[in-house]
Amino acid sequence: MTGAEKPPCERPVSLAARMIVREEGDGYAILVDPDGPRSWVLNPVSLLVCRRLDGTRRVPELADVARAAFRDVPDDVEDDVRDFVGRLVEAGLAEPAGS
Repeated sequence: MTGAEKPPCERPVSLAARMIVREEGDGYAILVDPDGPRSWVLNPVSLLVCRRLDGTRRVPELADVARAAFRDVPDDVEDDVRDFVGRLVEAGLAEPAGS
């Protein structure tokens, strides 16, 4: 990566089109990859983040959305969102804009 490039999760990110979000109630959901063997359990904050992965928001904006929606998010929620989005990108479940 050159100095001018940003890590994938520092750019706006989109959830991969094939992904299915199945809500289970109480704010929890399951993120299902129909092409793969794994699924991810999403807590209410990660569900909110997934719903906003539309290729227009960066990690700081996603963290701001979480802060506005939930009263008890930790101070380091931006780090948590960055880690979560980064793991989605690494697993091929989300894609940086312009990829």
